[in-house]
Amino acid sequence: KTLKYLPGLVSPGSLFNYTHGELLIDINNPEKNYIEKILPLKLSIDLLYMSKANIYSDIALIFKTIYITIMKVSGKNNFEYPKEYYEAIKRWYLHH
Repeated sequence: KTLKYLPGLVSPGSLFNYTHGELLIDINNPEKNYIEKILPLKLSIDLLYMSKANIYSDIALIFKTIYITIMKVSGKNNFEYPKEYYEAIKRWYLHH
């Protein structure tokens, strides 16, 4: 479903991966771990965002991206989960 949308600069799923992905990766098998754990969650977060996206949420996402980038460069590593995260987790577990 995400392929129906034109690509943008950023998505909540990619920000989630940027801020939380390393915490969820098992170093023994990172590729498998990414495919099985992170990618489905990342796509679910993006689908939830796209179902409600509008110009205001897009602008907010751009500012959030700038904020997160500045904070990461400044050394911050702990970030809140995106608002779509908990709904995405719920949907993901219902299908598995």
